[in-house]
Amino acid sequence: MGNDRSRDPAAIYEEIIAILKAQVEEQERTIQAQDETIRVLQEHNEELAALLDHCCEDR
Repeated sequence: MGNDRSRDPAAIYEEIIAILKAQVEEQERTIQAQDETIRVLQEHNEELAALLDHCCEDR
């Protein structure tokens, strides 16, 4: 996008919308990756808790 004031406003808006859509898509990918990380960490925490419970039972 340039500073050319002679550009068609509709074309400028379309360009802005395309940029915003790309940003939203990138944010969605980031959120999906974060969701997956949280899921894996929760599973890992559950496994560690089970291991600790098992170890404490043996005392």
